[in-house]
Amino acid sequence: KNGRLDRWALQLQDYEFSIKHVAGKHNCVADCLSRYPMSPPDTLVQQKLDEVCTITANPSISPPIFDSTKIKEEQLKNVKMTKMHFDLATGVKMNQYELQNDVIHKIIHRGKSILKLPYIPPNLIQPLLQAYHNHPTAGHLGVVKTWYKIRYRYFWPGMFRSIKSYVKSCQLCHEFKISRTKPAGLLKPIEQPSGILDLMRLDFIGPVPISTTGNKYILVCVDYLSKYAITCALPDCTAESAAKFFVEKVILQFGVPQQLITDNGSHFMAKLFEAVASRCGVHHIKATTYHPQTNGLTERMNATIAASIGAYVNQQQSDWDEFLPFITFAYNTSRQESTKMAPFTLMFGRDPTLPF
Repeated sequence: KNGRLDRWALQLQDYEFSIKHVAGKHNCVADCLSRYPMSPPDTLVQQKLDEVCTITANPSISPPIFDSTKIKEEQLKNVKMTKMHFDLATGVKMNQYELQNDVIHKIIHRGKSILKLPYIPPNLIQPLLQAYHNHPTAGHLGVVKTWYKIRYRYFWPGMFRSIKSYVKSCQLCHEFKISRTKPAGLLKPIEQPSGILDLMRLDFIGPVPISTTGNKYILVCVDYLSKYAITCALPDCTAESAAKFFVEKVILQFGVPQQLITDNGSHFMAKLFEAVASRCGVHHIKATTYHPQTNGLTERMNATIAASIGAYVNQQQSDWDEFLPFITFAYNTSRQESTKMAPFTLMFGRDPTLPF
Protein backbone atom coordinates (compact mmCIF):
# COMPACT_ATOMS: atom_id res chain seq x y z
CA LYS A 1 0.00 0.00 0.00
CA ASN A 2 2.58 2.48 -1.16
CA GLY A 3 1.48 5.01 -3.78
CA ARG A 4 5.02 5.74 -4.92
CA LEU A 5 5.81 2.05 -5.58
CA ASP A 6 2.48 1.64 -7.36
CA ARG A 7 3.29 4.56 -9.69
CA TRP A 8 6.72 3.10 -10.44
CA ALA A 9 5.14 -0.28 -11.22
CA LEU A 10 2.65 1.32 -13.62
CA GLN A 11 5.40 3.20 -15.43
CA LEU A 12 7.54 0.07 -15.78
CA GLN A 13 4.68 -1.96 -17.27
CA ASP A 14 5.35 -0.33 -20.65
CA TYR A 15 8.79 -1.98 -20.88
CA GLU A 16 10.08 -5.51 -21.33
CA PHE A 17 13.13 -6.13 -19.18
CA SER A 18 14.93 -8.67 -17.06
CA ILE A 19 16.03 -7.99 -13.51
CA LYS A 20 19.50 -9.12 -12.54
CA HIS A 21 20.91 -8.72 -9.06
CA VAL A 22 24.36 -7.16 -8.74
CA ALA A 23 26.08 -7.02 -5.36
CA GLY A 24 26.45 -3.51 -4.00
CA LYS A 25 30.25 -3.55 -3.98
CA HIS A 26 30.22 -4.30 -7.73
CA ASN A 27 27.44 -1.84 -8.58
CA CYS A 28 29.09 1.48 -7.85
CA VAL A 29 27.31 3.38 -10.65
CA ALA A 30 23.73 2.55 -9.57
CA ASP A 31 23.60 5.40 -7.07
CA CYS A 32 23.48 7.96 -9.89
CA LEU A 33 20.00 6.74 -10.88
CA SER A 34 18.54 8.11 -7.64
CA ARG A 35 20.27 11.50 -7.84
CA TYR A 36 19.22 14.72 -9.48
CA PRO A 37 21.56 15.85 -12.28
CA MET A 38 24.17 18.26 -11.00
CA SER A 39 24.04 21.66 -12.62
CA PRO A 40 27.30 23.55 -13.15
CA PRO A 41 28.07 26.13 -10.46
CA ASP A 42 27.14 29.70 -11.13
CA THR A 43 29.96 31.64 -12.76
CA LEU A 44 30.83 34.75 -10.80
CA VAL A 45 31.75 37.68 -12.99
CA GLN A 46 33.27 40.80 -11.47
CA GLN A 47 31.27 43.65 -12.94
CA LYS A 48 30.67 47.15 -11.65
CA LEU A 49 27.04 48.20 -11.89
CA ASP A 50 25.34 51.52 -11.37
CA GLU A 51 23.81 51.77 -7.91
CA VAL A 52 20.04 51.57 -8.07
CA CYS A 53 17.27 51.05 -5.51
CA THR A 54 14.42 48.85 -6.66
CA ILE A 55 11.78 46.56 -5.24
CA THR A 56 11.07 43.49 -7.35
CA ALA A 57 8.20 41.11 -6.69
CA ASN A 58 9.28 37.48 -6.77
CA PRO A 59 6.88 35.80 -9.22
CA SER A 60 7.06 32.54 -7.27
CA ILE A 61 5.93 34.30 -4.10
CA SER A 62 3.55 37.03 -5.35
CA PRO A 63 0.05 35.51 -5.15
CA PRO A 64 -2.57 35.71 -7.89
CA ILE A 65 -5.57 37.89 -7.09
CA PHE A 66 -9.12 36.53 -7.36
CA ASP A 67 -11.13 39.71 -6.79
CA SER A 68 -14.72 40.41 -7.83
CA THR A 69 -13.62 42.17 -11.02
CA LYS A 70 -11.61 39.16 -12.21
CA ILE A 71 -14.33 36.66 -11.26
CA LYS A 72 -17.06 38.71 -12.99
CA GLU A 73 -14.92 39.04 -16.12
CA GLU A 74 -14.42 35.27 -16.32
CA GLN A 75 -18.06 34.51 -15.46
CA LEU A 76 -19.21 36.60 -18.44
CA LYS A 77 -16.97 34.56 -20.74
CA ASN A 78 -19.01 31.45 -19.92
CA VAL A 79 -22.27 31.02 -21.87
CA LYS A 80 -24.22 29.37 -19.04
CA MET A 81 -23.08 31.87 -16.42
CA THR A 82 -23.72 34.82 -18.75
CA LYS A 83 -27.38 33.76 -18.98
CA MET A 84 -27.55 33.33 -15.19
CA HIS A 85 -26.05 36.79 -14.75
CA PHE A 86 -28.61 38.33 -17.13
CA ASP A 87 -31.55 36.58 -15.42
CA LEU A 88 -30.43 37.65 -11.94
CA ALA A 89 -29.76 41.21 -13.08
CA THR A 90 -33.27 41.49 -14.58
CA GLY A 91 -35.02 40.30 -11.42
CA VAL A 92 -35.42 36.58 -12.08
CA LYS A 93 -35.40 34.75 -8.73
CA MET A 94 -33.09 31.77 -8.28
CA ASN A 95 -33.31 29.90 -4.99
CA GLN A 96 -29.61 29.16 -4.68
CA TYR A 97 -27.98 32.11 -6.45
CA GLU A 98 -27.87 35.88 -6.22
CA LEU A 99 -25.79 38.82 -7.47
CA GLN A 100 -23.39 40.55 -5.11
CA ASN A 101 -21.14 43.30 -6.48
CA ASP A 102 -22.33 42.14 -9.91
CA VAL A 103 -20.83 38.67 -9.29
CA ILE A 104 -22.89 35.46 -9.17
CA HIS A 105 -22.81 33.97 -5.67
CA LYS A 106 -23.96 30.54 -4.54
CA ILE A 107 -26.15 30.49 -1.40
CA ILE A 108 -25.16 27.54 0.79
CA HIS A 109 -26.75 26.46 4.09
CA ARG A 110 -24.29 24.78 6.46
CA GLY A 111 -25.86 24.08 9.82
CA LYS A 112 -27.18 27.38 11.15
CA SER A 113 -24.91 29.39 8.88
CA ILE A 114 -25.75 30.81 5.47
CA LEU A 115 -22.75 31.30 3.18
CA LYS A 116 -22.78 33.34 -0.02
CA LEU A 117 -19.75 32.23 -2.02
CA PRO A 118 -18.48 33.46 -5.41
CA TYR A 119 -19.35 30.98 -8.16
CA ILE A 120 -16.03 30.15 -9.85
CA PRO A 121 -16.30 29.69 -13.64
CA PRO A 122 -14.56 26.65 -15.21
CA ASN A 123 -11.63 28.62 -16.65
CA LEU A 124 -10.69 29.99 -13.20
CA ILE A 125 -10.71 26.65 -11.39
CA GLN A 126 -7.19 25.63 -12.45
CA PRO A 127 -5.53 28.97 -11.49
CA LEU A 128 -7.38 28.92 -8.17
CA LEU A 129 -6.24 25.36 -7.41
CA GLN A 130 -2.69 26.35 -8.28
CA ALA A 131 -2.88 29.25 -5.83
CA TYR A 132 -4.38 27.21 -2.97
CA HIS A 133 -2.06 24.24 -3.43
CA ASN A 134 1.15 25.33 -5.19
CA HIS A 135 1.77 28.79 -3.75
CA PRO A 136 4.29 28.94 -0.85
CA THR A 137 1.54 30.14 1.52
CA ALA A 138 -0.43 27.01 0.56
CA GLY A 139 2.47 24.62 1.16
CA HIS A 140 1.55 21.74 -1.17
CA LEU A 141 -0.69 20.31 1.55
CA GLY A 142 -3.07 17.39 1.07
CA VAL A 143 -6.57 17.01 -0.35
CA VAL A 144 -8.61 17.62 2.81
CA LYS A 145 -6.58 20.61 4.01
CA THR A 146 -6.75 22.22 0.56
CA TRP A 147 -10.49 21.55 0.36
CA TYR A 148 -11.21 23.14 3.73
CA LYS A 149 -9.31 26.28 2.73
CA ILE A 150 -11.36 26.67 -0.44
CA ARG A 151 -14.84 25.47 0.56
CA TYR A 152 -15.56 28.45 2.82
CA ARG A 153 -14.36 30.97 0.23
CA TYR A 154 -15.54 29.79 -3.21
CA PHE A 155 -17.98 27.44 -4.90
CA TRP A 156 -18.13 25.41 -8.08
CA PRO A 157 -19.88 22.08 -8.84
CA GLY A 158 -17.78 19.01 -8.04
CA MET A 159 -15.31 21.03 -5.95
CA PHE A 160 -13.98 18.15 -3.83
CA ARG A 161 -13.53 15.93 -6.88
CA SER A 162 -11.59 18.69 -8.68
CA ILE A 163 -9.37 19.33 -5.67
CA LYS A 164 -8.68 15.63 -5.13
CA SER A 165 -7.79 15.11 -8.78
CA TYR A 166 -5.48 18.13 -8.81
CA VAL A 167 -3.65 17.31 -5.57
CA LYS A 168 -3.29 13.60 -6.39
CA SER A 169 -1.74 14.49 -9.75
CA CYS A 170 0.72 17.05 -8.34
CA GLN A 171 4.17 15.95 -9.49
CA LEU A 172 6.04 17.80 -6.73
CA CYS A 173 3.92 16.12 -4.05
CA HIS A 174 4.75 12.72 -5.57
CA GLU A 175 8.46 13.54 -5.47
CA PHE A 176 8.73 14.93 -1.95
CA LYS A 177 5.99 13.20 0.05
CA ILE A 178 5.77 9.58 1.09
CA SER A 179 2.88 7.40 2.24
CA ARG A 180 2.59 7.08 6.00
CA THR A 181 0.81 4.39 7.99
CA LYS A 182 0.37 4.21 11.73
CA PRO A 183 2.57 1.55 13.37
CA ALA A 184 0.86 -1.36 15.04
CA GLY A 185 0.66 -1.44 18.81
CA LEU A 186 -1.00 0.33 21.69
CA LEU A 187 -0.90 4.11 21.73
CA LYS A 188 0.47 5.91 24.76
CA PRO A 189 -0.80 9.45 24.33
CA ILE A 190 0.36 12.36 26.43
CA GLU A 191 -2.37 13.75 28.66
CA GLN A 192 -4.37 16.36 26.75
CA PRO A 193 -3.67 19.91 28.00
CA SER A 194 -6.62 21.93 29.25
CA GLY A 195 -5.79 25.11 27.35
CA ILE A 196 -3.65 26.80 24.74
CA LEU A 197 0.00 27.30 25.82
CA ASP A 198 -0.41 24.74 28.62
CA LEU A 199 2.01 22.43 26.80
CA MET A 200 4.45 23.21 23.98
CA ARG A 201 7.09 21.19 22.16
CA LEU A 202 10.44 22.42 20.93
CA ASP A 203 12.79 20.70 18.49
CA PHE A 204 15.61 21.36 16.03
CA ILE A 205 15.64 20.24 12.39
CA GLY A 206 19.05 19.88 10.82
CA PRO A 207 21.68 20.33 9.84
CA VAL A 208 20.18 21.00 6.42
CA PRO A 209 21.99 22.41 3.35
CA ILE A 210 23.42 25.78 4.31
CA SER A 211 21.48 28.71 2.86
CA THR A 212 22.93 31.77 1.17
CA THR A 213 22.35 33.65 4.43
CA GLY A 214 24.29 31.08 6.46
CA ASN A 215 21.38 29.22 8.09
CA LYS A 216 21.48 25.45 8.45
CA TYR A 217 19.00 24.65 11.25
CA ILE A 218 15.27 25.14 11.81
CA LEU A 219 13.91 25.52 15.33
CA VAL A 220 10.26 24.48 15.64
CA CYS A 221 7.92 25.17 18.57
CA VAL A 222 4.40 23.71 18.48
CA ASP A 223 1.51 24.28 20.88
CA TYR A 224 0.14 20.86 21.79
CA LEU A 225 -3.55 21.83 21.93
CA SER A 226 -3.98 24.22 18.99
CA LYS A 227 -1.13 22.68 16.93
CA TYR A 228 0.06 26.25 16.18
CA ALA A 229 3.69 26.28 15.01
CA ILE A 230 6.42 28.89 15.44
CA THR A 231 9.59 28.43 13.36
CA CYS A 232 12.91 30.15 12.85
CA ALA A 233 15.93 29.57 10.59
CA LEU A 234 19.21 29.57 12.53
CA PRO A 235 22.93 29.25 11.71
CA ASP A 236 23.58 26.95 14.70
CA CYS A 237 21.83 24.76 17.27
CA THR A 238 23.37 26.11 20.47
CA ALA A 239 21.67 26.59 23.82
CA GLU A 240 22.04 30.35 23.36
CA SER A 241 20.09 30.28 20.08
CA ALA A 242 17.40 28.01 21.55
CA ALA A 243 16.99 30.19 24.64
CA LYS A 244 16.89 33.40 22.59
CA PHE A 245 14.23 31.95 20.27
CA PHE A 246 12.15 30.66 23.18
CA VAL A 247 12.16 34.02 24.93
CA GLU A 248 11.81 36.38 21.95
CA LYS A 249 9.63 34.36 19.55
CA VAL A 250 7.50 32.40 22.02
CA ILE A 251 7.26 33.98 25.47
CA LEU A 252 7.34 37.66 24.48
CA GLN A 253 4.83 37.15 21.66
CA PHE A 254 2.46 34.51 23.04
CA GLY A 255 3.07 34.26 26.78
CA VAL A 256 4.69 31.68 29.04
CA PRO A 257 3.72 28.02 28.50
CA GLN A 258 3.21 25.93 31.61
CA GLN A 259 5.17 22.94 30.28
CA LEU A 260 7.75 22.47 27.53
CA ILE A 261 8.78 19.12 26.02
CA THR A 262 12.17 18.76 24.29
CA ASP A 263 14.53 15.95 23.37
CA ASN A 264 17.77 15.34 25.24
CA GLY A 265 19.98 17.36 22.89
CA SER A 266 22.86 19.23 24.49
CA HIS A 267 21.28 22.55 23.50
CA PHE A 268 18.22 21.79 25.63
CA MET A 269 20.11 20.08 28.47
CA ALA A 270 22.58 22.96 28.90
CA LYS A 271 22.47 24.95 32.13
CA LEU A 272 21.69 28.14 30.21
CA PHE A 273 18.49 26.78 28.66
CA GLU A 274 17.45 25.11 31.92
CA ALA A 275 18.00 28.40 33.75
CA VAL A 276 15.89 30.36 31.26
CA ALA A 277 13.03 27.85 31.50
CA SER A 278 13.20 27.79 35.30
CA ARG A 279 13.40 31.58 35.58
CA CYS A 280 10.29 31.94 33.41
CA GLY A 281 8.39 29.35 35.45
CA VAL A 282 8.27 26.71 32.71
CA HIS A 283 8.27 23.04 33.68
CA HIS A 284 10.83 21.45 31.31
CA ILE A 285 10.05 17.83 30.33
CA LYS A 286 12.66 15.73 28.49
CA ALA A 287 11.56 13.16 25.92
CA THR A 288 12.61 9.54 26.28
CA THR A 289 16.11 8.90 24.94
CA TYR A 290 16.25 7.13 21.53
CA HIS A 291 12.48 7.32 21.30
CA PRO A 292 11.51 10.37 19.23
CA GLN A 293 7.86 9.28 19.18
CA THR A 294 7.61 10.80 22.67
CA ASN A 295 7.99 14.14 20.94
CA GLY A 296 5.77 12.99 18.09
CA LEU A 297 3.95 16.25 17.45
CA THR A 298 7.11 18.13 16.48
CA GLU A 299 8.55 15.06 14.74
CA ARG A 300 5.49 15.03 12.45
CA MET A 301 5.68 18.80 12.04
CA ASN A 302 9.34 18.45 11.07
CA ALA A 303 8.42 15.97 8.34
CA THR A 304 5.69 18.30 7.05
CA ILE A 305 8.10 21.25 6.87
CA ALA A 306 10.80 19.22 5.12
CA ALA A 307 8.39 17.84 2.50
CA SER A 308 6.80 21.23 1.81
CA ILE A 309 10.06 23.15 1.56
CA GLY A 310 11.46 20.52 -0.80
CA ALA A 311 8.76 21.43 -3.33
CA TYR A 312 9.98 25.04 -3.61
CA VAL A 313 13.74 25.25 -3.12
CA ASN A 314 16.22 25.78 -5.94
CA GLN A 315 18.50 23.01 -7.16
CA GLN A 316 21.26 24.00 -4.74
CA GLN A 317 18.73 24.05 -1.86
CA SER A 318 20.27 27.34 -0.77
CA ASP A 319 17.07 29.39 -0.51
CA TRP A 320 15.03 27.18 1.83
CA ASP A 321 14.97 29.80 4.61
CA GLU A 322 13.18 32.24 2.28
CA PHE A 323 10.24 29.83 2.05
CA LEU A 324 10.14 28.77 5.72
CA PRO A 325 7.76 31.60 6.84
CA PHE A 326 5.41 30.80 3.95
CA ILE A 327 5.37 27.07 4.74
CA THR A 328 4.72 27.81 8.43
CA PHE A 329 1.83 30.10 7.48
CA ALA A 330 0.40 27.41 5.19
CA TYR A 331 0.50 24.87 8.03
CA ASN A 332 -1.01 27.24 10.61
CA THR A 333 -3.90 28.22 8.34
CA SER A 334 -4.82 24.64 7.35
CA ARG A 335 -7.46 22.56 9.10
CA GLN A 336 -6.02 19.84 11.35
CA GLU A 337 -7.80 16.51 11.47
CA SER A 338 -7.32 16.18 15.25
CA THR A 339 -8.97 19.51 16.12
CA LYS A 340 -11.17 20.01 13.01
CA MET A 341 -9.92 23.60 12.95
CA ALA A 342 -6.90 25.55 11.75
CA PRO A 343 -4.19 26.26 14.37
CA PHE A 344 -4.42 29.97 13.49
CA THR A 345 -8.15 29.98 14.32
CA LEU A 346 -7.65 28.31 17.70
CA MET A 347 -4.72 30.54 18.64
CA PHE A 348 -6.24 33.90 17.66
CA GLY A 349 -9.98 33.21 17.79
CA ARG A 350 -10.67 34.16 14.16
CA ASP A 351 -10.27 32.70 10.69
CA PRO A 352 -7.17 33.79 8.77
CA THR A 353 -7.37 36.15 5.82
CA LEU A 354 -5.40 34.62 2.96
CA PRO A 355 -3.36 36.66 0.44
CA PHE A 356 -5.43 35.55 -2.57
